[in-house]
Amino acid sequence: MARQPVGHTLPSTKETDSLEHLPKSLFVYSPLDFSVDGIRLLVLEPAEDINSLIHCKLQHVTFSQRPKYEALSYTWGSGIVHHSIYIDGKDLKVGQNLFDALRYLRDPLRSRTLWVDAICINQSDVPEKNHQIGIMPFIYMRAKTVLVWLGAPEDGTDQPLKWEETFGKSEKFTFMIQGAKNILYSLCDNPYWKRVWIIQELGLAKKLLVHYGAYTVDWMTFIKKIQSYHDLKESLPVKLQKQLDEKYENSHKLQALIESHQDSLCKEARDHIYGFVGLAVDCQEGFPTDYGKSLYEVWKDVIRFKNAGQSDVLESSFEEPEIDTLRFGRLVLMLLGGPNIVTTDEVARDISPSLEVHQENGSGLEHGEILIPAQIAGKIVHLGPTYHEVMSNLKAMSSWRASINRYLQDNERPSAREESELFLELLEDAEEEDLNIVFPFDREIVCPIPETPECIERVNRDCNLIDADNSALSADSKSISKDPSLFLLGGVFDYGDGSAGKVGLAPANARVGDYVFLIDGIEKAIVVREEAGRVRVVGTAASAENRYLAREVKEGGLKREKRFGTRSFKYKSIHRTDRLDLFVDIATAYQLTS
Repeated sequence: MARQPVGHTLPSTKETDSLEHLPKSLFVYSPLDFSVDGIRLLVLEPAEDINSLIHCKLQHVTFSQRPKYEALSYTWGSGIVHHSIYIDGKDLKVGQNLFDALRYLRDPLRSRTLWVDAICINQSDVPEKNHQIGIMPFIYMRAKTVLVWLGAPEDGTDQPLKWEETFGKSEKFTFMIQGAKNILYSLCDNPYWKRVWIIQELGLAKKLLVHYGAYTVDWMTFIKKIQSYHDLKESLPVKLQKQLDEKYENSHKLQALIESHQDSLCKEARDHIYGFVGLAVDCQEGFPTDYGKSLYEVWKDVIRFKNAGQSDVLESSFEEPEIDTLRFGRLVLMLLGGPNIVTTDEVARDISPSLEVHQENGSGLEHGEILIPAQIAGKIVHLGPTYHEVMSNLKAMSSWRASINRYLQDNERPSAREESELFLELLEDAEEEDLNIVFPFDREIVCPIPETPECIERVNRDCNLIDADNSALSADSKSISKDPSLFLLGGVFDYGDGSAGKVGLAPANARVGDYVFLIDGIEKAIVVREEAGRVRVVGTAASAENRYLAREVKEGGLKREKRFGTRSFKYKSIHRTDRLDLFVDIATAYQLTS
């Protein structure tokens, strides 16, 4: 039976009158039974007129009943406009996009059983939401079809033709080809493709149907039609299909999915993580999904999960992991909302006044500590004037320049001079808040080591630690100021544009003889002190870029990724003679990341 014309029209006068006779009470959810794996299903009642009021029933079912249903995949929309649907005669408000979907998906003759998250989950009940989000992978896996809803035409125009009649090759409809192409372009730019959750919803589907208004087409026909246009071959739907083709590969781990879809959109920040758990191959044994947790707690869950995964791989001889916890942690922090998601008090509760961790054979990982591989930059051979002194005192500036000749070897001086000038120029434009990355740790963070690490031994051989007057200068400087001080590094190995810089800013508690290490993915360097049988992390530092990169940035040929530090490097690219594996607690990992 043919439907009435479609469009964003208001109910007829007769329908408006009927509204007055509907119950005014709002729909109230009855609780789900969490002791069994079950869901609610929406039974959409038939209507011949697409503009008729939407009537539904809501049923509780268990998976043991083997329910038959279709799952809807759609965007929630802005949430500004709401419309009424009626469940068991009671009023429930839904957004415009969902309202349109129900109107178009409604069959004229038969009821249709759907699972729709906004309706089938009580969104105001956090425990229920946590439970249902946890089983959402199974909801989409068990659905006989997942319906991809791309919205309704904004102009509300009628769509009298079927998909194949509009987009097929028949010459009878040649006059519609340009219009069809415009529709395809519009669909490829649809906000739907930027949703976080579609990766899981589509990836777990047995069968996919694409709906746009009255148009309906199976997924692969839709994709092949898009691929037939050369300038749409890199569109978001095609890229998504490539990922679906690889969904069983090891590349579909939680970190890879989060990184690949970091530009995806969601209203709930936690969904940048939770939206990928159901599809991630390394989350099969579970991931703690809880919308009641603070964003900081979610961040800690991700870092601990990442760290535990590295522990498993480290114990295997078949694969060497990419240990990039802080780089990944920084991305997760930004996705969750940035450093402001946590208060100082929250971090303080995770900090122990004294932290001593163990490092034999990776045992630190077994205690929940975070593994951080660091690349040595060099050894502090001189501590110069403070940041404020060198910015305001010409004598201090002259003394600093002279110190390069005094404390570095001949072959180190040319690069140090250039790096110093470029670094000071950078500091001139820095704001006080930029310098907050330099700070001392107010607690002991030590890692026992059985012998002097090879990276420290190498730097000790190569650097030129000068006379005792230097120690006196350092002590005097620290007694009058808590500001960060300029430092010179000796023993910096020349790796070309992959080298560390020889200058930087050290925290107030740094000493001559301390070592500066760089960490992948963060702009903070760390200052490490060797002690009898252990190394101590004493604070963070701002390290200058090497002269090659700094020069290229100044000339405009290279976009600066970080205000301080060197080009990002990978764990596997750090030579064993340059690497020191440190273990820190979760609070320290956060302080380094933020």
